[in-house]
Amino acid sequence: MYYGLQAASAEIGFVTSCDAQFLNARFIESIVAALGDADVAVPFWEGRLQPRHAAYRRTVISYLKQQLDDG
Repeated sequence: MYYGLQAASAEIGFVTSCDAQFLNARFIESIVAALGDADVAVPFWEGRLQPRHAAYRRTVISYLKQQLDDG
């Protein structure tokens, strides 16, 4: 996520796993719309947060970097 957002030219990036076979544009649009003024929009499904199907602003890059540095 860190490297993808760092390389992105847009302010918002949608993060997903490589095996998301039922992903569609309408779902992505709904997650991005849910972002509003927040830095992150993460869906909650089947009792769990789904951070690999979420919208992130580039403002979280420094937090992701810190997590990488912390191991």
